[in-house]
Amino acid sequence: MKKRIALLLACLLVIAALAACSAPAENGSANAAETPAENSQAQGDAAKSDAGQSAGADKKEITIGLTSKDLTIPAYTSITNILQGICDENGVQLTLVSASNDPSKMASQIENFVQNKVDAIIICEAVDPSAASSSVKEAVAAGVPVIGYGVEVEGNTTALVCPNYDIGYASGEMCADWIKENYDSKGKIGIVTGPLVAQSAIDRYNGAKDAIGKMVPDVEIVAEQPAENIEQGMKVVENMIQATPDLVAVISTTGGGAMGGSEALIAAGKNDGKIGVFGVDTTTDILSAVKDQSNPLLATVCVGSDSYMANKLYELSMMIVNGDPLEDVYLSELEKLDASNIDDFITRENIAL
Repeated sequence: MKKRIALLLACLLVIAALAACSAPAENGSANAAETPAENSQAQGDAAKSDAGQSAGADKKEITIGLTSKDLTIPAYTSITNILQGICDENGVQLTLVSASNDPSKMASQIENFVQNKVDAIIICEAVDPSAASSSVKEAVAAGVPVIGYGVEVEGNTTALVCPNYDIGYASGEMCADWIKENYDSKGKIGIVTGPLVAQSAIDRYNGAKDAIGKMVPDVEIVAEQPAENIEQGMKVVENMIQATPDLVAVISTTGGGAMGGSEALIAAGKNDGKIGVFGVDTTTDILSAVKDQSNPLLATVCVGSDSYMANKLYELSMMIVNGDPLEDVYLSELEKLDASNIDDFITRENIAL
């Protein structure tokens, strides 16, 4: 009996051994052969991958809303185009809208930005700072910071401001120096302004008038008309030279007025050096005109290059997004430009004309 049992056990062991040798290896067996360290590394990599996917999914696109007084104003067209490029390069969504000089339209645009929960709002010169104040305060109260550009708006989070009186004064100063040299401190001039309902335009106008009154008191201001874009500038300067053929100079406290005024003079054949235009801004067309010795646009005031302004607005927006501390006001720096230094400025600012 014992022999039979022993023989049976031996047979079973042989069969089991043969089955084990002939069974195909499966993936589960191969994985089981991995070391504990390898298993741990695989699990860690998977966790990192999941975490990365989760972070990518949770990452919110940064959004900026910009409302401009009027996007047909050459300086604002240039600045917002540069800002758009910066935002595109950095994956930031920028929405640009124009209020077309309508305070109620600007208020509605600010309200829409708040409803869309943008990360920051830029007001590129409020049409009416007093009227915009309530909309700005409501936006900030709703958790949407507001950057004022050009002029401050009561309640804004921070502002990048141009010293407008000084801008006007600098333009008038360059005109006065030229009249002293060429007309013995006498003559008739016209002033092209922004609409004198905005404090920024009023400040520039007063600055220009004060410079003339102080430096060349015998000069007569025979015409004052508003113009913000090139088309308007051409029309008002055409009117000026028709009404006053012996006009010796035009001061424009807007870039569009200066550019349009110079084009009007060229069209009338008055680019013979006997009448000069003195403007503001550093758009590429203005820089090209000042550089061109045959153009009557003799000088301009840089209120901060368009590239500088766009980059600064982007920088302030990112400081807001990152929760960095901000100053209440940032001031742009002025620079007078004419034939003597225009090339150096263009090279320094790396501006392509």
